[in-house]
Amino acid sequence: KGECGDVLVINEKADDQLIKSSQPYQKTVAGVVSTDPAVKLGDKNQPQIAMTGTAPVKVNNENGAINPGDLLTTSSQPGYAMKCTDQEKCFGAILGKAMGKFSGTAGTIKMLISLQ
Repeated sequence: KGECGDVLVINEKADDQLIKSSQPYQKTVAGVVSTDPAVKLGDKNQPQIAMTGTAPVKVNNENGAINPGDLLTTSSQPGYAMKCTDQEKCFGAILGKAMGKFSGTAGTIKMLISLQ
């Protein structure tokens, strides 16, 4: 499920399944769909998930413009990340760090994946 850059979370309603993120600050964040992940897990017929290294990620401006080094978390837009502005809510819900700037409405940037 998903296309390159989609943010995925662990499905709390079904064991061993990942789905697109759909809520801000989801602590079940698992990684991002990638066409070239550093580590490949699971079925080769399923989208590959990047959980380490760098990868493109879909982002939006839900919490404002994004700058290099900003922490990214899940947003309310399915499959998209946003800048983390609430450190308390972000604890356990961090997907990674932005490696570039983004000031549009929705798009894609490169991210250093650092699940925490």
